[in-house]
Amino acid sequence: MNRKWQVMYGDVEYVTFNKVTRNRLHRHDFFEPCIVISGQGEFEHDNTIYQLSPGDLFLAKPGVFHEIRSLSTKNLELYFFSFSITPLDTENSAADEEHIASSAINQFLMQDHVYLKNFAHLLPLFEYIYTSRTRLAFSDKPFLRNDGMTLLVNNIMVAFSPTDSQEPENAIRRNLEINVYKFIDDNMAEGFHVKDMAKSMALSESTLRRRWKSISGRPIRKEIIQRRMEKACLLLALQDIPIYDVGRQVGIEDAGQFSRNFKKIIGRSPKVYRDEILQKTSRHDYRSLPYRTEFKSGEIKQY
Repeated sequence: MNRKWQVMYGDVEYVTFNKVTRNRLHRHDFFEPCIVISGQGEFEHDNTIYQLSPGDLFLAKPGVFHEIRSLSTKNLELYFFSFSITPLDTENSAADEEHIASSAINQFLMQDHVYLKNFAHLLPLFEYIYTSRTRLAFSDKPFLRNDGMTLLVNNIMVAFSPTDSQEPENAIRRNLEINVYKFIDDNMAEGFHVKDMAKSMALSESTLRRRWKSISGRPIRKEIIQRRMEKACLLLALQDIPIYDVGRQVGIEDAGQFSRNFKKIIGRSPKVYRDEILQKTSRHDYRSLPYRTEFKSGEIKQY
């Protein structure tokens, strides 16, 4: 029998380090994913220091002392939230559905990574959930928040699960990947040409096309479309965004073209994909998470 899990989570929050430039060494009994909106800083986790820049995704693990700081620049801005994973007592649970696939949970719990670069494509999802808390749609329909948080938690688990792509790579190759993905993410909602991307990297268009094909095995044009459709998948899981607006937000104004591209890449129409995702997320049992933080000094806060 597959083990079932319960996820408890808090809201997406925003923090800036322009006045209080560090949050002191502390630990808690939940996972805390953070993503850098802008600025520079440091993340210390279990005595290892990671340099932070926009688009970086990092994770504080339960029971591990960590600190975020922006001492010199004082300009770090983050979104963050917290979640915990606990096994359900299946004998006392009436639920027949899995809350999250046990394989996904197991993969996530096995991973050792706490810092990942080039995850700016998740920023719109963090921002959407954070800003939506004050929108009428969320106050009237709290299940919309659950849909967004379900999607966010699953994306965090996938991002930090072990994959071959997280093995040590050639620095030049990795740098090219970061620059390509960042340009696509930053300019996705607008039309752009490959030559614009190449210019931003001080490369000729032909050189960029050749290098990308050599490291990825596919043309950069297909990479751009793939990246657009991946973001579309995130947005389609949020019910109050019309499908035609999803296309616009990923840079495809024509609804028919968006639907054709999406079906070609994902294998289903945007509407069918949305219906499937919403059916799955509606089964998840998410509950609010109580907070308990222990500082290195011994001070404890519970809220």
